[in-house]
Amino acid sequence: MRFAGRAFVAGNIECLTALHIGGASTGIDIGGVDNIVVRNPLNNQPYIPGSSLRGKMRSLLERACALPFTQSIGPHVSIHRCRSAGEYADCPVCVVFGVTSDEPFAEPTRLVVRDVALEAESGKRLQRLRTTELPFTEVKWEVAIDRVTSAANPRQQERVPAGAVFGPFELVFSFYDEDIARDARRFGHLVEAMRHLEDDYLGGGGSRGSGRIAFRDLRLEVRTVADYRARKVRQPLGVEIACVEDLGSDGVIGKLRETLAAGLPAE
Repeated sequence: MRFAGRAFVAGNIECLTALHIGGASTGIDIGGVDNIVVRNPLNNQPYIPGSSLRGKMRSLLERACALPFTQSIGPHVSIHRCRSAGEYADCPVCVVFGVTSDEPFAEPTRLVVRDVALEAESGKRLQRLRTTELPFTEVKWEVAIDRVTSAANPRQQERVPAGAVFGPFELVFSFYDEDIARDARRFGHLVEAMRHLEDDYLGGGGSRGSGRIAFRDLRLEVRTVADYRARKVRQPLGVEIACVEDLGSDGVIGKLRETLAAGLPAE
């Protein structure tokens, strides 16, 4: 397999409803928040881990494609994992999101998902607020009611308020010249996962209102293998992208395929 280049999907993630992605509760004082958000220890700001974003997109795509959950990754948690080369070659998930390297048919994982910091202006707005209980976040009270005794069991959940923006996010998709056309179709599977995520939720508490997000200010850049050798920076693909739907259009997929193929070195 020869490396052909990379596509870079970037933009911002807007929280249409409040967002909770849980962090470790180590060090929380008695009487503090029950379910805290993950924060950057250097500036105390909440962020979106790349693992959370990547894992949710993978899970949604597995379900959308009705793939069997064949590998346990923890108590009561299973994911799809191809078990043969034939199954792997046509899988919309495993080639993109990866399988463990001990499989003899495993290829390089196509997708890299970066952590997403709180967007600078959004961070400043949240820092100026005096109505949030904690720095950059709110505390939502929930009450579980015992169905027999009607006893209330209150709990707290820390959330990033609706309207906050994280960014820029970056999804990096690698292409290989063994079959650029097939990898271009696989890029379309990533876009499908992004569509599902916008209509589902990110993080915890989604069935109770949290975690609805939207991808904003999208842009797509490319760096071919020839660009790397010539020390050229990544370049815009040169197509209009107003929303996630545009990323998966025939025009964008075709342009990606042509640009990467043109950047391959001569034999």
